[in-house]
Amino acid sequence: MNTTYDVKFSQVQQRSNRGMAVYVARWRVAGKEKSKSFRTKGLANAFMSDLRQAAKAGEEFDVATGLPVSMLEQEAAGPSFLQFAQAYVLRRWDLSAARTRETDAYALLSLVPALVADARAVPRQKRCARCCEFTPCCRRSGVRT
Repeated sequence: MNTTYDVKFSQVQQRSNRGMAVYVARWRVAGKEKSKSFRTKGLANAFMSDLRQAAKAGEEFDVATGLPVSMLEQEAAGPSFLQFAQAYVLRRWDLSAARTRETDAYALLSLVPALVADARAVPRQKRCARCCEFTPCCRRSGVRT
């Protein structure tokens, strides 16, 4: 994570988006322009106030996101989505019919690429993934790919 103390704040600007007013908070971090849109001027001013308070408190700002370190999302402590999906299929395996298992696997396979951050963890072929990723280990020996 690349951080810096070089932060400059601008005023909240009003833009019209298809007839509706949109308020844009603008600031610069390490010379890079950052902005965030809000529906009301109060929300934009509150966000800018939070940024100013963080800068006044001496917090570092992340160059990539433009946010103070305290505002960055903390890493999830729970299982990844792929681990959750595998546990879900394993829990339902013995109680589900064969066609239901197949439907569950296809439904989860459509979500995995969107929700798994590591591209190497995403299976490349659906048929192989259905057999390998969403079939419990004790059942894999009889599965054809």
